[in-house]
Parts: sequence; C-alpha cells; structure tokens
Amino acid sequence: MASIVFKNIASKARDPESDQWLWITLQSNLRASIKEGLLGLLGSQSELSIKNAGLCLASIARVELSLNQWEEFLGIMESNATNDNPFHRLAAMQTLGFLSDLMEGEPLN
Repeated sequence: MASIVFKNIASKARDPESDQWLWITLQSNLRASIKEGLLGLLGSQSELSIKNAGLCLASIARVELSLNQWEEFLGIMESNATNDNPFHRLAAMQTLGFLSDLMEGEPLN
C-alpha cells in the first residue's frame, strides 16, 4: 500500500505555489538516498519487494526523465535486464512496464 501512495505523490502531485513536482522539491541528497535504497531492493529475492520498489522507481523516473534528470536510469534498467540473476531481470522488466504505464503516451527525451 505504501508504494501506491508513494507513486501517487511522486508521479502526480505538484507543489501548489511553484507548480513543480513535489518529488523535485525534496533536497537532492534525500532524493539520491531514496533512489539508492529502492535500487538496492531490486536485487531482492522477494517478488513483492521487487514489485513495490519498481513501482516507486518508475514514479521517480517518470518525473526526473521528463525533466532530463537521472540519465543513468535507463542504463541501470538495461544492465538489470541482461543480468544473470533472474530477480534482476524481473525487476527491470516490471519497473520499465510500470514506467510505461505512468508515461501515458508521453515521449521520453
């Protein structure tokens, strides 16, 4: 449930005063720490943890990629998709699928 709440806030909520994504209003070191923790969960052997982390990462990527940030994201997903570990491959495919759903037809720059 927490991952769904996070997704909705990160990928849809905007600061009413600046009209910026709320995710972007967080300090950059906090954002980096959250991304690092979520990326670490992608190597988990728990499919539920992988799914929840992937949903949160896709939400972050949706915002940051639209702002030409987090350029490493797609490379990380590509690396995971070709990893020998099947859990890494599952994580990459699920995360990219979630991102595709969130993008709703928006092009990636």
